[in-house]
Amino acid sequence: MKKLFSTMLLAMSLWGYAQGENNNWYFGYQIAINFSGSTPQFVNGSDMTSLNSSATVSDSGGKLLFYSSGGKVWNRQNQEMPNGDIDQDGLQTATVKHPTNPNLYYIFTTTWVAGNVVRYSVVDMSLGSNGSNGQPLGDVVQNQKKVPLLDGQGNEISNARGVTVVPHGDGSSYWVLVTNGLKLYAYRLSGSGLSTTPVVTDLNTSGFFTSYDGISIKASPEVGDSCNYSHLLCITNSNPSLKENEGMVRSFDNLSGSLTTDYNLSIASTSATYAEFNQYANILYVSGYDLTSNTTTFYAIDLPNSNNSNIVYTPIYNGMSGTNGVGGPSTIQRNTKGDIYFHMVGYNNGGSLSQIINPDVYGQSSINLNAMTQPSAFIYVGSTNNLPQLLPKLSRRVGSCVASYDLTAPDTHTAPYTYHASSTITAQQNYQVNSTQDITMKAGTSISLLPDTYIQNGSNYLAKIEDCKCSGGEVEARNKNSKNNMLLNLRTAPKAQTDKKDLFAKKVQLFPNPASDVLNIITSSEIINVSVTDISGRMIQVKLDGNKVDIRSLPSGNYLINIETKEGKTSQRFVKK
Repeated sequence: MKKLFSTMLLAMSLWGYAQGENNNWYFGYQIAINFSGSTPQFVNGSDMTSLNSSATVSDSGGKLLFYSSGGKVWNRQNQEMPNGDIDQDGLQTATVKHPTNPNLYYIFTTTWVAGNVVRYSVVDMSLGSNGSNGQPLGDVVQNQKKVPLLDGQGNEISNARGVTVVPHGDGSSYWVLVTNGLKLYAYRLSGSGLSTTPVVTDLNTSGFFTSYDGISIKASPEVGDSCNYSHLLCITNSNPSLKENEGMVRSFDNLSGSLTTDYNLSIASTSATYAEFNQYANILYVSGYDLTSNTTTFYAIDLPNSNNSNIVYTPIYNGMSGTNGVGGPSTIQRNTKGDIYFHMVGYNNGGSLSQIINPDVYGQSSINLNAMTQPSAFIYVGSTNNLPQLLPKLSRRVGSCVASYDLTAPDTHTAPYTYHASSTITAQQNYQVNSTQDITMKAGTSISLLPDTYIQNGSNYLAKIEDCKCSGGEVEARNKNSKNNMLLNLRTAPKAQTDKKDLFAKKVQLFPNPASDVLNIITSSEIINVSVTDISGRMIQVKLDGNKVDIRSLPSGNYLINIETKEGKTSQRFVKK
């Protein structure tokens, strides 16, 4: 018989990526962007020139703390930190805050040195001289610098390429994930530090994965509809010189630190492959660049509705990448607001950061090649993972629970917290919930509040009999539509209609640019209409006289001019002085 001993108010907590901590991106050739406002803005002052991966960390209020190229670390005043020459330049970089010490940040990089290994350094924000606001600027800890990760046999991981971080399902630690294309290594970072012995899982590739050059790993946000796994991992190859490339999507369990057999999608491609999940983990965007035709393609994959017999996907872009035979996507990354940005080296002379529009609605996504433009310099991105990965925060596994809890000391959780057990929860020996706490208990059989248990007046407390969605790791009933052996062959997949706008745009030029009074449109085709939008997307009325546009009334700044002629339409950037 199930019995309930005490019931009060239920409270819930939301988990995800740290918000303010990801407000800034520093990357590429002295480029920085701030995402705190309604529209992203370029920021001046970066001292970093990164041809490889990068990392950026801000505080909870969104103010910059430090940034890194993997080779060096700079503080918020754009000065190299003491001990900041960490010499970890490489293909992919990931950062994470220590679970219990808010002053410590780990920087993990798969480096180019010693046959591609992975190393980490620790930044301590309580150290260093004080900055302009009176707070320390941070130092790299001397004895925690360039520390190698080992493979479990005491050796550095051979040919390490991709690294990322996901929260552990216990709500108090993280998993640092490393891949070399053959295996996944998972290292637990807890309050006591980083484990030196990883959980190791074979990737079990389908055979299309014939080269491991240029690998990256991306983790999805938490997947809430499965008992067996918490995240999807996408591991991709980005070597454009080969014709036998493969990406893969695998399911990962953040309680055990292992891959599972629930979700296994292989993506075969002849071209370099880059990928990113949307913020709800239901759509994967995959891009490819064909060096021979200088053509970029983008596909959207419907992850939950795909299965072994039917991969649900659609092409959303197929067009020229740039000029002079170069210019495909070099990096793709989701920001903390769920917007997905990428960069094509050759497009618009490297001066544009592009964006996937409407990324959360399958079948309605599109590409904006001029989402952000840099008027004074090109956006140079040298690596396939140059845009900074998101800094994660602690997260308790949705729907996960243990067999039972025996609570014997005052509760210490400061955030809303839920105990969920498949069998029993017993509180005894001075277990207490104080007036500022928000605690929920859910158990499948019973919740017992024994003598000396104290629930203080003013607290939010709920005790509820509720079976555990995922009890003790028991195997979830398999969906009839199995997803453990899927193959998407993009080598023969249909492409989106070739974007003729790319070709037409080359026939239209603006002069002068920047301009102060009149903008001249140079084209052999008759101009039908023009319109101008500012960086927020607001349309501004301007006067067209033949091929001349009067811009005297515009405030100084960056704009897009939309030009319609008898041959087609194009949008180009210009600067009003």
